[in-house]
Parts: sequence; structure tokens; C-alpha cells
Amino acid sequence: MLGNESVLPTFGPLARSRAMLELFMDVVLRTRPWRFDPWLVPKGWTPVEAFERPLKVGVQWDDGVVRPHPPVLRALREVAEACRAAAMRVVDWVSLEHEKAWSLISRLYFPDGGEDTVNVIRESGEPMFPLTEWIINQPGVKKLTIQELWAHPPHECARYWPHTAHWNLLDYPAAVFPVTFADPIKDKRDETYTPMNEQDRFNHNLYMPERYVGAPISLQVVGRRHFDEKVMAALKLIEKAMGRD
Repeated sequence: MLGNESVLPTFGPLARSRAMLELFMDVVLRTRPWRFDPWLVPKGWTPVEAFERPLKVGVQWDDGVVRPHPPVLRALREVAEACRAAAMRVVDWVSLEHEKAWSLISRLYFPDGGEDTVNVIRESGEPMFPLTEWIINQPGVKKLTIQELWAHPPHECARYWPHTAHWNLLDYPAAVFPVTFADPIKDKRDETYTPMNEQDRFNHNLYMPERYVGAPISLQVVGRRHFDEKVMAALKLIEKAMGRD
């Protein structure tokens, strides 16, 4: 909403490697963009060459609201095992009030209650898609449009993304990295699982191994606010532990 930017936009570069991400950050910050945008922190890019002590990695298996699908859980296990084998300390991350965080950020997405979006749709004369209507009827959640030519989940099913939104709310830096691909043999549906709530039940019922064959599975490394360089340094160690250059 113009004039009330509750959730500020930021660059989210897509690259073929971690090195390209670091190059992007370095080049952009060398221009000292804070001279033109007062919202920015006046801080250049200072790469972290090494950690003062062994890296400690917290693994969030779920956020206490919705459990990830089997391929994602397997990716988490594989990365956690690789980190342990590389002498990193791996601990379970206990999620704190993610449902409350989702309630907060969903309202911040639409500080005007979705009025601007609804008006534009009405002016177009086109009908509102069911998922758009569902999202606007939430406490202010914004639906992100996905181009038809991109791979996407089944229509009207993308109802949960707080595994990422929680960090957006806190303004924490994160780096997404590829891990594996969905495999119907390795990632069977857990028929014994009891959903934690209705949202989790909806998400759990979406997973059918045959629909996700070969789907790319990625994870994210999250760090503290303004410690982007440490996120990249941690990702470097994790990728090395996974046997990547």
C-alpha cells in the first residue's frame, strides 16, 4: 500500500551459485545506495572469512503449525547429517509462536484491508480467482501471482508460506539453496501422521508422491538481522559439508 509500507520490499537476487550472490551484494553496496534511500542501513559488504568458533546450526523440522512434505523433511535430514559429519553442532530449533507471527504479517501485507487490490480487480471487469478471494478474506494476506510458464503447485492450494514469512516479519536475512529432488520411492506419504490442526491437515493431504516426481527441493539458511555476510559464510560451510565446491 503506497504511503504505508508495512513490509518493505528488498532485493532477492537469483543466481547460479553462492559466489554470484556474494558478487551481487558486494557490487550493489559499493554504490552506497543509502545515499539515495534513507530506509537503507549505511553498511558495506564485509565478507566473513571464518567463524571464531565451530558453526552451530539449528534445524527447524516444522514451525509448530504445518509440517513440511516428506521430500523437504528428507532434505533437512540430509543437510543436518552432512553438517554433523563436518563437525558442526546441529541442534533442533524450537519454533516460537509462528501462528501469531503469521497473524501479524498477514495483516501487514494489506494495511488497507485489501481495498486497493479489490478496486483494481473491479475496474478490470474480470472475476476474482477463488484463491485471491480466500487470501483477501484472511487477516490481510497477499496472494503472490505465479506466471503460467513457471512450475507451480496445484491451483488454489498455495495457502501456507509462514516457513518463510516468519523471517520476513523479523527482517532476518536468509539464503535459499538447492538440496535434492522429490523421489516417490524415498519420500513416501506418511499415512500414520496425525495433523496438528486444519491448516496442517490441508497441507498434508496435498502431498501425493506421484505428483511431485523430480520437483526441486530447497532449504534456507537464516541469520540474525544485518548479519547477511554470516549467512553467506554459513552457507559456504554447509555446501562444503554437502560435498559441493
